[in-house]
Amino acid sequence: MSAQQFSNLPTFYITTDSAQPITSKSTWLPGYLSIVSSDSTERLSGPMTVRGRGNSTWNMAKKPYRIKMAKKTKLLNLPAHEKDWVLLANHADKTLIRNAVAFKIGSLLGFEFTPSARFVDVVVNNQFMGNYMLTDQIERGDLRVRLEKLDSTMSEQPALSGGYLLEIDGFASSEPVWFTSSQAVKITVKYPDDDEITPEQLN
Repeated sequence: MSAQQFSNLPTFYITTDSAQPITSKSTWLPGYLSIVSSDSTERLSGPMTVRGRGNSTWNMAKKPYRIKMAKKTKLLNLPAHEKDWVLLANHADKTLIRNAVAFKIGSLLGFEFTPSARFVDVVVNNQFMGNYMLTDQIERGDLRVRLEKLDSTMSEQPALSGGYLLEIDGFASSEPVWFTSSQAVKITVKYPDDDEITPEQLN
């Protein structure tokens, strides 16, 4: 399939090495991303890795994806200059706009952080996958969730440092680092990273 723009939306061409299918949420596949757009400032080509994402949405026919660029990159002129990005499939939403509307409402209400987003068309290994929404990976970052970096040596009062990024997650027990609150709510720790958090910080 020649690289072309399918609509007035930018088109993301994701090509994995040897055209390996994206079948896992844990295994990153190396590949290449090319962005075709009528706006020359949005065009891009470069190496990346890709994997699946989501919980119940991963079992749907149209799969959502995580992409990790080889270096920090600004995609489609969105604010963040980061490696990690998300392609939401919105398969359960036939309008395709519920997430976009929620993000816009959050922005209008002045939430401290609301993900930025753009609609795109996606092609994976020469197969047209349909309309997706490119958006921020929810993570600590200057133009994402602004948290002071934790110092692993300062994890007890009064010498506490930094902040935590937590997710209320019904699937938390499948994650590497999680806990149950006093109200029996399962919570996943998103920051510090799995391989960086210390027992003192978790407790």
